[in-house]
Amino acid sequence: MCDYVVVASGTSDRQVRSVGSELGDLGEGLGIQRFRSNADPASTWVVVDFVDVVVHLFEPSRRAYYDLDELWSGVPEVDFDRAEQA
Repeated sequence: MCDYVVVASGTSDRQVRSVGSELGDLGEGLGIQRFRSNADPASTWVVVDFVDVVVHLFEPSRRAYYDLDELWSGVPEVDFDRAEQA
């Protein structure tokens, strides 16, 4: 079980793969250990598991195919704002 599920899209398999890698680095910088990550062979779906937060990164057509947004449609959404950069 996790507290949050994040579903996001990238514009290409390369971007999805890169963002997945960067998420691991970002978590480590914040003191959050990545438990596991996995990707399909074409890197159109990458999952990064931080235990309390699980991030699903999709190439747009793959996101539409699996439609996790519909699967999780009955749960509350959390709005967030990006921290202002100096």
